Amino acid sequence: MIRDFHIAETEANISSYAGYVGSAFMIGRTLTSVLWGIIADRYGRKPVLLIGVFSV
Repeated sequence: MIRDFHIAETEANISSYAGYVGSAFMIGRTLTSVLWGIIADRYGRKPVLLIGVFSV
């Protein structure tokens, strides 16, 4: 995706940008996991799982 969108200037930079994308995903997951846990405790796991599946 990074190569196809021409984000990286050279082929060597593609791996760095791919690492940034992967770590941004994990940081976002870390920041929201407690919130999703609280929502799952309040409303149940099934609605939270369905929201996650449909949002992806």
